[in-house]
Amino acid sequence: MAGLHQFPISAIVILLLLLATEISGCSSWQDCGDFGCSLPDYDNDFIASLMRNGAGFSEFGASLKKAVSILRKYPGVISDDADVRHMTVQYLCCYNVDDFARIVDIVRHIAWTPFNLTFAEVVCNLDHPGHNDSTVSFIVLADAASQLRMAAFVAGVEQTIVSHGIPIHRPRSAQEPFHSTIGRVRADYPVAQVLAELQQAFGVFNTQPMIVDSFSSAFPSYEFHASGDV
Repeated sequence: MAGLHQFPISAIVILLLLLATEISGCSSWQDCGDFGCSLPDYDNDFIASLMRNGAGFSEFGASLKKAVSILRKYPGVISDDADVRHMTVQYLCCYNVDDFARIVDIVRHIAWTPFNLTFAEVVCNLDHPGHNDSTVSFIVLADAASQLRMAAFVAGVEQTIVSHGIPIHRPRSAQEPFHSTIGRVRADYPVAQVLAELQQAFGVFNTQPMIVDSFSSAFPSYEFHASGDV
C-alpha cells in the first residue's frame, strides 16, 4: 500500500478536510475508554436487554433493522447491532475483579421497580476522538423523559455503592447519554449523508415504550430483576 508521503500535500489536506467534514457533526461522548486506568481488569457493564420488554420491543426492533439497512447501503460498516437491542445501564470504570464481585453483591440487594423507556433521536458519536484510528458509532438516544428516569435510577445505584465504601471513579452522568447502538463505521464512511438519511427516516424510533425490568452484569455473571409494576 502506498504511504502518505507518496501523495501531494494538497491531496492529503483535501482528504483530511473531507474526513473532518464528515464527522464534524458527531458528538465525542465517552464511557470508560479514555479513563487512563492502570488496572488490568478494565471495566464492567450493567446491560439491559431490550429484546423482550414491553409493547414497544417489536416496533423498536423493526426500526433498528430499518436503520441498519440504511447503514449497510454504503461500504465501511464495521459492525451492526440489528439483533442485539440493548442499552448499557452503567459503565463501571477501573475496578478489579474483587471490586466487581462486591459491587454486584451490593446492587443485587437494591429494590427497584420497572420503568418505561422510549428512544427518539439518531446521532453519531466518535468512539475514540483524537486518535487516527477513530471509528464512529450511530446510536439512538433515549428521549428526554427516559434520560431523566434512567439518570435518577443510576444515581441512586451509585450512591448505594459509595455508601458501602466503594468509590465511583466515573459517574454515569459524566459518560455517554443512555442510548442503543445501531452500528459502528470507519471514519471515512459517509457519516453526514447517512446521518441525514437516518434522521429523516425516524422522527421517533419507537412510540410504544419498552419496559426495563432487568439488567445483567457481564462478570461476575448476574441478572438483576425489578420487583413490582411500572
